[in-house]
Amino acid sequence: MSLPDFSLNDKVALVIGAGSVRGIGREIALTFAEAGADVAISGISSKSSTSDLDSTARAIKELGHRTLAMRTDATKESEVNALMDAVAKEFGTIDILVNNAGASAHETLLKTTEELWDRAMNINLKSAYLGCRAAARIMTENNSGNIINMASIGGLKTGSACVYGIAKAGVIVLTEWLANELAAYNIRVNCLAPGPIDTDIGLNRIGRPPWEVASGTYEQMIQKGETPLGGKGKTSDVASAALFLASNASRFITGETIIIDGGMVLI
Repeated sequence: MSLPDFSLNDKVALVIGAGSVRGIGREIALTFAEAGADVAISGISSKSSTSDLDSTARAIKELGHRTLAMRTDATKESEVNALMDAVAKEFGTIDILVNNAGASAHETLLKTTEELWDRAMNINLKSAYLGCRAAARIMTENNSGNIINMASIGGLKTGSACVYGIAKAGVIVLTEWLANELAAYNIRVNCLAPGPIDTDIGLNRIGRPPWEVASGTYEQMIQKGETPLGGKGKTSDVASAALFLASNASRFITGETIIIDGGMVLI
């Protein structure tokens, strides 16, 4: 293996959920552009102190690559399909998809309303399903593609993960299902499961953060970033793993979940 294996030259990537100024999606989009890809991005939030899709698009252009920014509700099939069609029309194809739409959603059982359950499932799981399904229409025709879904250690660590963890566990199962089904079309599907990462997702949560729902040491350690390796992870830690999965360096890997948590699941 050589460094060119990590190149994304001549590739077209779409990152769904790239609007947060301090988010994982933005970091992945910029990392892909630095690796040589043209990168389309989408997000739902309007311009604010924590969300600015346009600034990410400008940063991609400054790196010398084409981009397309669309405000998209990733939980709506019609909007996701329109996004895919627009990207394919603009760039000719979609080689790489990153499903990164999500929101932290924690609450106790008796306080988990039907509305909270539905919103959490829609944002964290349904959005990934819709993104995979829409991209597969294009990728199966090309007999090639690469999908990266964003889960969480909440989907692996049982206990007080609540509806958020259940949704993220679903993302992992979705990834394994599609990796098996789409392998015949030379489409790889993998998953990333971050732990404590320094982002703004806590500002976009549904319900309370986990450390307010349960008083156990695990939730408090997540808040403080007290991982075995020390501290919280950076968005660049997740983006580096995404680049590996998106590149030819991982050409023989599919259906896998890479954990990026500083060792939290070991506790």
